[in-house]
Amino acid sequence: MGVFQRIKDMTKASVNELLDKLEDPIVMLNQYLRDMEEEIAQAEVTVAKQMANERRLKQRVEEFNRLAQDREQLAMNAMKDGQEMTAKQALEEKLHYSEKAAEYESMHAESKAQADDLMQQLHDMKHEFY
Repeated sequence: MGVFQRIKDMTKASVNELLDKLEDPIVMLNQYLRDMEEEIAQAEVTVAKQMANERRLKQRVEEFNRLAQDREQLAMNAMKDGQEMTAKQALEEKLHYSEKAAEYESMHAESKAQADDLMQQLHDMKHEFY
């Protein structure tokens, strides 16, 4: 058993020695830079997607806030006209839109934090690359 282990060790040592001689530092550095360029390109796409998602969520927040304001105005006008059922329904819709706006606001804040974090990581990667 000892003979086979020694042959195995000698073979591994010879292969490692050969790989060390073949490994060119300049070639390895160039490959590292190419890999980093690819990672940066992928990170830029990811950041762009996250920023687009954040913008969409912000638009949804604004849309629901606008709808809530419209329903509140509708309720006020309905009350002036003596239409209590319409006013009640408009206030219920306002409440629904306000809840949705708050829900999307929290999602927007989380998305913005993620976008900022990804942007910082991208800047760090570019700084390291350059």
